[in-house]
Amino acid sequence: MARLFGISTVSLSALVFGMLCGFPIGGKIAVDLYKKELISKEEAERLIAFTNNTGPAFAIGAVGNVILGSAAIGALIYFSQIVVSITAGIILGLGKSPEQKRSFSDHSNPDIAKSISDASLSVLSVCGFVIFFYFTVQSIGAIVPSRTVKLVSAVLLEVSCGATEAAKLSYPVSAAVAAFSVGWAGMSVHMQLLSFTSGTGLKMGKYFTVKLLSGLFNFLVVFFAANLFPVPKKSSLSVFSYVCGNNGQVLVLAVLILFTVSFIISKLEKRKNMCYNVVNRRKRMCKNEKAKRHLGN
Repeated sequence: MARLFGISTVSLSALVFGMLCGFPIGGKIAVDLYKKELISKEEAERLIAFTNNTGPAFAIGAVGNVILGSAAIGALIYFSQIVVSITAGIILGLGKSPEQKRSFSDHSNPDIAKSISDASLSVLSVCGFVIFFYFTVQSIGAIVPSRTVKLVSAVLLEVSCGATEAAKLSYPVSAAVAAFSVGWAGMSVHMQLLSFTSGTGLKMGKYFTVKLLSGLFNFLVVFFAANLFPVPKKSSLSVFSYVCGNNGQVLVLAVLILFTVSFIISKLEKRKNMCYNVVNRRKRMCKNEKAKRHLGN
């Protein structure tokens, strides 16, 4: 697979997790590999372009089953997106030879506490982008009371809102527009990725090109294939109303736990660093005292 995409073996983690775990894991892993100097800048830019995908849980469960009322349509959207990503990865990797700059064995063992803390903060950051663009879409809809304007802004800005607004259209156009929304991913996802690439110097031209093509390909494939499926029974629930209405208490509790865990870990890390500094200071003082005594003798 590394030879097929012209990438290093360590980069396969971004490809696999990007397909299974959803936005923005694939891109985040690619950026982390570049920051750790495991892959080159050129490979990181290619890797970001085709690994930042939605996962099957969101595409099939949320978009397909909850929003469109058909898990089959959700599966079609998911696999259509994966086909585009794999094709883009192969094309971008033509003539490229895998170059792994160094192996994982060159690294020290990971700090589990720091990993949990970073992961918790990343989750909160992603939720922040989703909430911001969700309310941006709602604000645009309130200011400009046009169904078309709200649909376009939702599709371009936030994937969940885009799929929800698309579900209000007639079938199979609703499925096709939702497929475009998933393939394009929305500015919310793009901004999440840009927050990770900030300060790295990585260029995002390939990424935006692939995401746009993914949206267009998804639209065409699902529009023609949806005619083979019976008209689904649309759900009246959006992803947000589903989560907040049925599982609101669980969601709030999860967020509070993340905040609490992050806070405790950060305090423990600070205390650990303080203790470490105090111990080092005492060691230096002892060495200085011994040196003085030795010189005195």
